[in-house]
Amino acid sequence: SDLHLLQSPQEQEVIFDELVSALRYVGEHAQEPVGLLAITGDIFDSAMIDVAFATHRFADLHKEICAALGGEVPTVIVPGNHDRRRGGLFGPHRSELFEALRETLRGRAWVHGCNTPFLSEVVPPSYYNLPLWIVAYDSTYLPRGLVSAGGALRQEDLLYAAAQIGTKQPDWPVLFMLHHHLVPTPLTDLGPVEIENAPAVVRWGVQRVLPDLIAHADREELTMTALGAGTALSTLHTLGRSVLAIHGHKHYATARTLEGMTEG
Repeated sequence: SDLHLLQSPQEQEVIFDELVSALRYVGEHAQEPVGLLAITGDIFDSAMIDVAFATHRFADLHKEICAALGGEVPTVIVPGNHDRRRGGLFGPHRSELFEALRETLRGRAWVHGCNTPFLSEVVPPSYYNLPLWIVAYDSTYLPRGLVSAGGALRQEDLLYAAAQIGTKQPDWPVLFMLHHHLVPTPLTDLGPVEIENAPAVVRWGVQRVLPDLIAHADREELTMTALGAGTALSTLHTLGRSVLAIHGHKHYATARTLEGMTEG
């Protein structure tokens, strides 16, 4: 997640080379072939990046990653807020970049997020041949609002996916892919927005002005956990299956086990 490919990525090339090397180590030491490459958003640093350059640069990186993992690995990709907005924050919502990515990777990856306003999609198991259901969700659809890095989940989209799965293959778990969090990130949920490298006027606006207008507007978590996440957790629970939710957005490696909801 969160590759944040830049328009002039010279300084990123070393990072991407190290990523490929790390994945090559994974591929060489895995006890069985890698079955899935799941990428949970913020492929690009801004939705305003040059479309042709960005999509072809990522296509090259994806080819290197697959080769490192041992060949053509089934790949599922969902968008992040940086793929939709200028700097991940400023509107309007833009869909052209991910639509171009889908065209560039057609036949090589399952690119979700191009059929808005429908936000969920059950990826056909025939695509990846693993004993699980993959539900791809676009949590970045914010057609209104000039400023936000947040996300949203709608119950109707989750119910649509649940209806497609139904009672088929009852022993299969669900892999739920999205960009934004379903629960707050431990240790950072009270942290201030990190803008040390921003212009002075931006720092002044975020740190001094915004909190006077909107309580806690200078805190990261305000735009991290997706709106509707609680309802989403309840809806996923009604599937009656194990659910593994994977996301990105915060750039912190965390894992949680959630239990405690009861039938009814």
